[in-house]
Amino acid sequence: MELFTLRVSLSSDPFAKAMQDRLNAQLEQVGLTSSAMLRSLKESTAVMREVVEMEKAQGRAAEIPASNPFSSPIPGVLDKLMNDPEIVPLMSDPEFIKVMMDIMENPANMAKYQQNPKFQKLAARLQQLLGEQ
Repeated sequence: MELFTLRVSLSSDPFAKAMQDRLNAQLEQVGLTSSAMLRSLKESTAVMREVVEMEKAQGRAAEIPASNPFSSPIPGVLDKLMNDPEIVPLMSDPEFIKVMMDIMENPANMAKYQQNPKFQKLAARLQQLLGEQ
């Protein structure tokens, strides 16, 4: 992704320029920059590589430490959330995406959104799905 964004930024092709502008506008809507997006992708990739290396070393699926984000039950309910007719519209709402990015950047920020009806809707559905696990 880093190579792709660099090549697009160096290109004189009008289509590449339009694509870069569109990407930057979409990232701006959710309060991100391309460098922040790339940093997040690198961090996620590093965590995934760590899990794969653990599995290779053990010769089987690794028992993932609780501190690792992949140990969370949330990935198991993500598919259900993404197909929930009440939640799906939230995932394309720029205001809600900013809220989620703020929380992901600093989980302590969650307290700021406790009275936000959209956040309450997601939290209630997530709690319900996690209770079903």
